[in-house]
Order: sequence, then C-alpha cells, then structure tokens
Amino acid sequence: MHEHLRHRLLGWWAGLISRRCGSILFVALAAAVGSVMITLVGLPLAGIEPLTFQSDRNELIDPELDWNRRYVTWLSEIHGAHGLYVVIDPGPTDAPEFEANRAQARTFADDLAARLLSDGHVETVVWRFRRDEFSPRALRLLPEPQFSEALAEIRRARPMLEAASPNDLMLVALREMGGQDQERLLNDPTTPQSIADLARVVRSCTQALTDDSMTAEQFAWSMPGDARHEWTYLETGRLLVMRVSPQRDEGSLSAVKASIASVRRAISEGLPACPGVEAGLTGIEVVEADETTAATRDSAVASIFAVALITVLIITAFAGWRIPLMAILSLLVAVAWSFGYLTIAIGHLQVISVVFTVILLGLGVAYGVHVASRFELIRHDYADGFGGLRSALRESLESMGPGVITGAVTTAAAFCTTMLTRFVGVAEMGHIAAAGIILCLVSMLTVFPALLRAWTPRHHHHVPMLDRTLHLFEDKWVMPFVRRPWVTLSIGALVTVASLVAASRMQFDYDLMKLQPAGIDSIEWQQRISAYGGRSIWTGISIVENLDAARQRIERFAAQPTIRPEFGGVGMLFPPDEALRMTRIGGLRDELAPWLEKPPVAAGANDAGVLIAGLTAVRLGVSAQLTGAIPDAIRGELQALVTEIDELQKAWLGMDAAGRAAGSRRLAGHYARWRQTQAQAIASALDPAPIGLDDVPPALIESYVSQDGRLAIEVQPRLDDAQAQRDGPLHPLFLGRFHHQMTQVDPEITGTAVQIYRSGQLIWWSYRQAALWALIVVFVLVVIDFQNFHDALLSVLPVAVGFATTFGVMWLAGMTINPANIIVLPLMFGIGVDSGVHMLHRWRQDPVGRPLGLTGGTGKGITLTSLTAMIGFGSLMIAKHRGIASLGFVLTLGIAMTMLACWTMLPAYLELRSRGDAGKQDAASVEEPLDEAPDAAPARVAG
Repeated sequence: MHEHLRHRLLGWWAGLISRRCGSILFVALAAAVGSVMITLVGLPLAGIEPLTFQSDRNELIDPELDWNRRYVTWLSEIHGAHGLYVVIDPGPTDAPEFEANRAQARTFADDLAARLLSDGHVETVVWRFRRDEFSPRALRLLPEPQFSEALAEIRRARPMLEAASPNDLMLVALREMGGQDQERLLNDPTTPQSIADLARVVRSCTQALTDDSMTAEQFAWSMPGDARHEWTYLETGRLLVMRVSPQRDEGSLSAVKASIASVRRAISEGLPACPGVEAGLTGIEVVEADETTAATRDSAVASIFAVALITVLIITAFAGWRIPLMAILSLLVAVAWSFGYLTIAIGHLQVISVVFTVILLGLGVAYGVHVASRFELIRHDYADGFGGLRSALRESLESMGPGVITGAVTTAAAFCTTMLTRFVGVAEMGHIAAAGIILCLVSMLTVFPALLRAWTPRHHHHVPMLDRTLHLFEDKWVMPFVRRPWVTLSIGALVTVASLVAASRMQFDYDLMKLQPAGIDSIEWQQRISAYGGRSIWTGISIVENLDAARQRIERFAAQPTIRPEFGGVGMLFPPDEALRMTRIGGLRDELAPWLEKPPVAAGANDAGVLIAGLTAVRLGVSAQLTGAIPDAIRGELQALVTEIDELQKAWLGMDAAGRAAGSRRLAGHYARWRQTQAQAIASALDPAPIGLDDVPPALIESYVSQDGRLAIEVQPRLDDAQAQRDGPLHPLFLGRFHHQMTQVDPEITGTAVQIYRSGQLIWWSYRQAALWALIVVFVLVVIDFQNFHDALLSVLPVAVGFATTFGVMWLAGMTINPANIIVLPLMFGIGVDSGVHMLHRWRQDPVGRPLGLTGGTGKGITLTSLTAMIGFGSLMIAKHRGIASLGFVLTLGIAMTMLACWTMLPAYLELRSRGDAGKQDAASVEEPLDEAPDAAPARVAG
C-alpha cells in the first residue's frame, strides 16, 4: 500500500514540475541568492550575524564536561596558557660555532623585542631579566653549572666579609694568596676571578678617592649578582624563547591574526642580520590559527577540485554536457541553501565542519545521477515533445524516487546520530551535513527535474548508449560472480571475517601532531622545542592554593615513574635536587657564619695611604710573578691588577693633604656601606627559608598565577627508554599511564596532555556509540521502507562488508584509527546503505533481469554515484591537513569497498534467493492437479 501511495505522490510531483517549472526555478534560485547574502552579510534585522570561523579547538567539546571546563578555566584565568612564543635556535650545542651563534641569538632577541614593542599589535615581550631582579635566595634555582659558580663567587667574597676597611681587605687578600701553596694557587680555576675581583676593588678605591659624586651603590660589584642580563633559555641551554602577549581583535577570524602576522614579519626582517641563527613562532593560538588557515584553504581547494572532476566524470558518463551541468547547477543551488541554513542555525564553521561542502558535493549529486540515469535510458521510449518528456520524467521519478528518498533519509539519519555525542565539533558537522543532504535531495527532486523540463523537451543521444566507448558499468563485469554465487559468498565471507579480526587489533592514536598540516612552521617549532629544548608541549597542569601545597603536590608527583622530577610553572621554584643544594648552601653558610653574624672591627685607621703602601708592595710582588711561568689566564688578570694599582698610585700622588683626607673618609664610608650591603645579600642568598614568589621577577611567574592567587604547576612526562622517546608522550600506551598517574595525585588535573587523552577517550566512545545508533536508525528506516525484515537486512549487506574490509585494508597498510578518520564509524552506514537500497528497490521491480538488482540503469547509477562520492571524498586527500587527508582516504576506501560488495556479494545472494524461490515455485506446480490451471501467474511483490 505504501509503495503504491509513494508512486502516486512521485507521479503527481513530476506532473507539477512539468507544469510549473518556471515558478519552481525562480523560487529555488531566489532562495539560493538569499542564502548567499545571509552567509556573507547576515540578517541584521533578525539578529543573524554573517558566517564566521571558530578557531578555538576547546569550543569543539561540550563545555559542561568537568575536565573541559577546568581546561577552559585554566586558559581564561591563568595568563601563561596564552601568548605567542618566538623560539630562537643557534644550532647544535656541540658545534664549534655554537657560542658565536648563541651571542647572535641574544642580539637577535634584543633587536626583535625592540621591533615588537614599537608595534601596535604587541602588548608585552618577555625575553630576558636583569640578575638583580632576582632576590639573592633565587641562586638555588640556577641550573648547573651556574649554581656552583654562584657558590664559588660567594666563597671568594670571604676576604671582603672579614675586612672592615679597604686596608683590612688588602691584608686579608694578601694573606689568603700568600697562605696557599704556590702550585695549588696557579692551578686553582678560581684564581683568575679572585684577582679580577681585587682589581675591581682597586678601581673602585681610585674612583672613591677622586670622585666626590660617586655613591656607595657604585662601589665594586654586587654580590651574589649584578645588573647583567639573563635570557630565557630552555633547560638544555640551546633554545632561547621569547613570550609575546598579543593585542586581540575578538571580532576577526582569528583574534590574534594581526599579531601573528606582525611577529612573523619582524622575525623575517631581523634574521638576515644574524645568519647563525634560526627563529620561528609557535604557541597554542598560533597552531590553531595556522590550522584554521590550512583547513579553510584545503576545503576550498578540495571543493573546486571535486566540482571539476565530478563534472568531467558525469559529462563523460552521459556523453554530453547538458544533463551533467543541470545536475551540477542543482547541486550548487543546494550547497547555497545549506550555507544559508548553516548561518542561521549554527552561525560558524570550525576545523571539522569545514569539510561539509566536499561531503555534499560527493553525495548530493548522486540523487540527481540516479534520476538522470533512468531518464536517459527510457527517454526514447516516449514521443518527443512535452507529453513524452512528462511521461519519461514521471517514470524516472517513480522508479528511482523511492530509492533516492530512502538513501538520502538514511544518510541524513546517520549524520544526525553524531549529534548525540558530547563532541560539539562533530555534532555540528553532523547537523550541517544532515541538513545539507536533505536540501540536496530537495534540489535534485525539484530544481533538477525543472531544469530537464525547461531545457530538454526534445531529447536525443548524440551517441547511442550501446555504441559509447566508455562504459562505467556493464553486466558482463558482474555475471561471473553471479554464476557462481556460493564461491563468491564464501570468499566474501572469509575476507569479511578476516577483516573484522584485523580491525579488532587496531589502536586509537591520540597524537594530534600526526594530523596537523605538513610543513606548518608553528608545528615544526613545537616539535623543535620537544626535541632540543628538554621540554614537552604535552603537559599536565595542577592548580594549588599556595606554595606549601605546591611543594607537597610536587613531592607526590615526583614519585610517579612517568613524571619528570623537573617541574614548570611555579614548580620552577622547587628544583629536583633542592635538598642537595640546600646542604651545600648550609655548609657555605656555616663557613661564613662568623663574619655574617658579627661584623668585623677595623684593625687600624682608615688611611688610604696605608692601603696604597700595601698595594705598592703587592705590585712589586706581582711584577716579579709576571716574569715567571704562569698560566695565561692568571697573567692577564695580574697585568690588569698592576694597571689598576698604578692608576690608584697616580691619583693619590696628585692629591693634596685635604683631598687625601676627604678621599680617605669617602672611601671608608663607601666601603663600609658596600660591605654591609653585600654581607646582607650573601646572608639572604644562604638563608635556608623556603623561596617565595617575591624572590623572582613578576614577569617570570605571573604567567602561572591566577587573578585570585591560585598557582599552576606544569607536570612534564618522563620518557626514559629509547622506545618511549621515539613514540612520544602521546603514544596510547604511555599517555594512558601518564594520565592515570597524574590523576592519582591530582584528580582535577588539567593541561594539554589531559585534554588530548580525555578528548580522545570521548571521541573513541562517542563515535562507537554513534556508529551503533547509526546502524540501528538506518536499519529501522530501511525496514520501514521495505516492510520486510529480510530485504532490509540485504540492503545493508554491502555497507557491512565495505565497513569491515575498509578497516582490514587499513590494518594491512599499517594505519591507525585517529580522531579524524574515526568519523567513518557512523557515516559509513548512512553513506554506503544508499547503494544497497537502490539495488533492493530495483530487484523488487525487476526480479527476473540479470544481474539481479543492477538492471534498468541501477548498476550504472550506483557505479557513477559511488565514483562521484569517491571523487568528493578523495579530493580531501590532497589536503595539507593530514587529519582531513586521512578522513578523505578512509571514506574513499569505504565507498570503494561498498561498491565492490554491490557488484559481487549482493547480486550473488539475490541469485541464490531467486533460485530458491524458483525451486519452490517448481515444486508447487508439480503438486497441482494437471487438469487445473491457475487463474493468473503469481505476482512478485517483495521478500
């Protein structure tokens, strides 16, 4: 009954199109133009904005998920999660030119910072700090060997701590040097620096005697640091990193697009002056912006490529251009409608849904191709003119319409199942694609027939179908499989089972870097950070209330085998060997305690003349030393000391008595204040109290402090063995353990590694759930369509075989399931079932013609629509975005395997079923009395 009603409705619709083709085309084209306008400029009166692109990958996941909410909160509240990062690489550390290149890198960084700070697209740049911006206690944070050098520098200050006056300092220094074994003194690596320190004191004495404008802060040097700069190197000391805070334009395609372009322009302008270094830009926002650019470009190129190839294919298949161009025009009208719907219903595209146009191009044209194949085949059976065209159009829609409608509805339903997931990006893509498929169906059942009515009232073939040199489908290709159905089905079953076994062994690969566009600069610099910076970009972020809680949590993290003992964020305040360092600091503090706790008393009058007399004796001794065999490093420092003593003597001899007295008082006062300041700094540096946030520059630590004072600890993965280092932290076996051990310590941990793991788990679970729903929904729809369970089961046979063999081929090729190609799980059932539905509809209409299910233009239609879908999805394989290319390959492979099953297994099974039905009819006819003839031949209905 429902089939009769459906045929009547389709016949009535064909008549309406024949009579009102002009009105239908006007309304359709007007709607297309309106949709394009809405997409480009929006609909301000209705509050609808133009279509935008959403580049933030965090928006692709349900914001109500607690782990995603924590990650978004971290990004929004803690500044360190944002920013652009300039990475400067002077080359391998073992290269002879490394130190020279490293100096170039610092020069380049200083110049680049000046360029960026003068640019209106950048707010701040952090790339270096003055040493005196750190408190003395921060020396415990220095990497080796700087930490040991700082302790040695403090130890060399012992003569200054013992001496209450410059005269005493000279005496202590002479005693120290004279009390040591000569050979040991010459071989001591700290001797040159000790001599240089003494020369600096002599120079300061000269200045204090002669310059009454000199202040105590200018005397000698600062202990245990000075005003020199430290650049922000990563742990290995090779890569220099600059953090750039960009100006944001929230209304643009990418909020930091202008800033990214500005920084890259400044880098390219500065690099020619520093040929020994390389530099590039990276960061989460940079990668997302680059991925957005690549995805939109890939989608546009793939769409153009798909339209061109599909047009060529259809023109070739139909040996003419008129009908193919009508089908393409109808398809483009549907795409325009889809963009209008997208703008109104969702308002944006993102990196997943951007491929929906290619999906529609590959699938949407199929509905017109089925109608056109039937129309072309039967048009000459009717008279020329309007009446014959209307009859041919009516038969075409009545014959192909049911399969076209069922195929479109099942495909749209499969896309709709993705809307049940909590992966918003995929749900949006499913929503857009499902609506687009229905709109393509509407266009192919309205615009396409109306175009046929308007432009082909007198249709004829330029080349008869049987005389064409190119045939996309011929019965003889399929009949060998039909003649031996048991062999065909047995081999098909074995291949399918083997493929299912292989598919069960496939792993889900979390590594998003394998999906990113090839050759993208920001991604290559991210990988360089991982390879040469001693750090991974895939980390956990643990939020604590204060430093005491941070220390306790770090101790627990450090006990986990997959977590490195070196931490970032506020974790930088707790070096892994802190206990050993504090032991060394405590030993040095005990050594210097007598002079730190009780200041010394001057041994005599503060008369500079006594100091100069003593230094004159020192000069004579040094001059004698210079005639002997001493290391070049010591010789150079001794010569500098002699020069400073000569300058002091010269200044003293040029002064009168009053000037000498005033200079002596000034020198004594400056020295006393300098000694007190340096003693306090040394005492602070050796203070065993825990280090605090105030001990480091605000710009260094504020990136990990939220507005409400909470602190972020960066947890790094530990890849100990060569296999783990080669596979990386995102390998499924390692990432699962890393995530588990982090959550054992902090159940609410977040960060990039956690986001990758949890989103991967969500994708894996969601798509399997969507695939199950797609299978159920599609099967229910075909049961409703055929009203026969057996026929419905047969219609999904090709896609089931195609689904299994697709994963079998992937396993043989060494491919893995990833967050991009896993989308085939629900989509394959909706896309692939279309061919099986058409075959079953054709078989029910013609249960005699061979090959069963492929007669009357259905074989050609299935082949041509499969090829158009393969072209559509295959065009994605040219994408630079490897995730999009992977999706295109797997979907193309799936359609090819499904088409192969339509050519082999389903006709073979229908042949067996037909033989069985024929055998039953023969048996029934034998049992009938010979003198009784049936009133009429039994009609073949269904099942």
